[in-house]
This record gives sequence, C-alpha cells and structure tokens, in this order.
Amino acid sequence: MSKSRDPSWAGFGAWLIQEMTRAQVGSASLARLLDTDGRITAGTIAKWRSGVQHPRLEDLPAVARALRLDPVDIAIRL
Repeated sequence: MSKSRDPSWAGFGAWLIQEMTRAQVGSASLARLLDTDGRITAGTIAKWRSGVQHPRLEDLPAVARALRLDPVDIAIRL
C-alpha cells in the first residue's frame, strides 16, 4: 500500500518546513521538544514535512509551543 498526501493538510508540510527553518529547529530537535515518549520521532516529523502524514490534532498545541508560536496561528493556517 503506497502512502499518499492528505489533501486536507496540503499546506501544512510547507508551512512546517518554513517555521522549522525560522526557529532553526531540525526534525530530531522538534521530536525531542514535543516530548511524546518516543511516539513522535524525527522520521515522523519528516513524514509531516513531506505531507505523507500529519500530526494528531491534540499534538498541534505542542508543535506550536516547540516552534515558539501561538497555537492559534496553526489553527488559522489549517
């Protein structure tokens, strides 16, 4: 079974790449900042960036905090 992009999250990967670059945070660092006991890894972040997967809605506030953003910014972008 091949993995494909989820069109409802089409812009999230590009936005995430932009914000990670701005915050100077790599995939491994972001995964550590999210502190999910290994549930989210650098590989998971790479899949988010490519659009193959997307974060759980309940993880979005933690993503925003890790990138030093207001969680409302992510909600607006989505």
